[in-house]
Amino acid sequence: MCRKIAVGETLWGVATWEDIDPRIVRFSIYVSGITNAYKWKDEKVGGRYLHQPGDPIGKGRKLYQKVLKLNFWRPGDQYSEHEEQIRYGVPGGVDYQWVYR
Repeated sequence: MCRKIAVGETLWGVATWEDIDPRIVRFSIYVSGITNAYKWKDEKVGGRYLHQPGDPIGKGRKLYQKVLKLNFWRPGDQYSEHEEQIRYGVPGGVDYQWVYR
């Protein structure tokens, strides 16, 4: 998926993995590049902010990009693995969430 996508365009893709730990029950996929939202977070050391008025923009700050977190779960166990048993969302939880990373 390394290309520009036009506004309103829909694009499908497939991701595959090998050698996954069979004990994994839940996992998340983070999708970046579908929004240009970001935020700065001032870093603290010893209760004091590193960024001071007049400092360059990035000094003492960390830049976080908004990404989409997609949650999945697998109802089977490590002895009965079937890829068609992967479910979107998490029981009692959220299916997706916008987070800053």
